[in-house]
Amino acid sequence: MGFKRAVRRLPVLLISLSLFFNTCSIKENRAACPCALTLELTGLPVSPVVLGLTGGEAGTGSDYEPGSGTGMSSGFGSGSGFDSGSGSGSGAGSRFSFTEVIHTDTVIVLPVPKGELTVTAVGGALAEGDGSVRIPEGEDAPPLYLFHAAVSTEADQVILPVLLHKQYCKLELVFSGPPGYGPPFEVSVEGFFAGWSADGRPLPGPFSRRLLAGFGGAGGRSVLRLPRQGDDSLLMHIVFSDRIVRTFALGSYIAASGFDWAALDLEDLTLNVDISLTSVTVSTDLWSQTEEMDVWI
Repeated sequence: MGFKRAVRRLPVLLISLSLFFNTCSIKENRAACPCALTLELTGLPVSPVVLGLTGGEAGTGSDYEPGSGTGMSSGFGSGSGFDSGSGSGSGAGSRFSFTEVIHTDTVIVLPVPKGELTVTAVGGALAEGDGSVRIPEGEDAPPLYLFHAAVSTEADQVILPVLLHKQYCKLELVFSGPPGYGPPFEVSVEGFFAGWSADGRPLPGPFSRRLLAGFGGAGGRSVLRLPRQGDDSLLMHIVFSDRIVRTFALGSYIAASGFDWAALDLEDLTLNVDISLTSVTVSTDLWSQTEEMDVWI
């Protein structure tokens, strides 16, 4: 498997080495030569993906301007995997930047300035100018996949696997109760993190999502997407006629179930909420917790 992958990449690397270093001899100061940065975007979990590079100084050690067509790619499968001419950047003396929209598994080789670059890849959502992704209040979290890394490009050649990681949790709430118990209602989930910074850290802000719910059958299942959390402060409200009749510490239940908000890839989660006349039991396949409560329906 690894041998085949190496063979696929070999022609690209050979061409790139010839192109990048044909003006830089062994006797010359290598610091004046660009770094051949190979970006391996394979096993993409979503499409399209916006790839971005920033840092250093454009023109340092190279006359290459991003978007000029000098960079190359080697696509696995049907095509090159990125939009022709979609790269963008700045000229010599300004901050180096490069952007491409990636559609398929791809290997890209770029001449970049020596120093340090920040490499990001965002899929499933549109990032703002500062690289952050924010969630409008009342909406689900987008299905965000993210890669962010600071990369040293002091060497003549650097190979970087770009692996995107899942930044959201699809939460399914399954409500049940005694037969014929209670009319349909609404469930409102509130939190205090409403997005991600460019490097994937949770961004503080108001998050809220209100869904129709009920007991049993399809009406007993409510599904929403939650962004990565910075603590266990999520709340779940049971709402009748725009009136909150019961509030549950949803974040505490999720934490008690063993869910890890710091995981590299967030898992999806199903919570069963079994409401009786005197108690509520919240459970997963491997965990459960029961609380006494007053009748509220």
